Amino acid sequence: MQPISQKDLDTVFAAKGVLKVLVIRDSENGWFFAVDIPGASPGTIDRYVQYTTRNVQRFWADPRPLFQYLKSRYGVLSGSFELIEDNCERSILQEAHAS
Repeated sequence: MQPISQKDLDTVFAAKGVLKVLVIRDSENGWFFAVDIPGASPGTIDRYVQYTTRNVQRFWADPRPLFQYLKSRYGVLSGSFELIEDNCERSILQEAHAS
């Protein structure tokens, strides 16, 4: 996953360049989201996570404000949800695509 600023995220969402939104729970840090965007090479997809202006990844302690942020700022109504448990075991609970 690569870092992306909120300003760049705003641009990508406005251009309807997001292929998928993934909300992730990291058991150590909290909740965050990632977006899949078409890569520079044909047929590739790059995954980005939001970083703050202080160059640290943005996390939410509670998923409800995160979902509200995605809905109100970007109009995201669906996506994927993933838990990352201790030892990095992954369990995908729901699969859908960003609208």
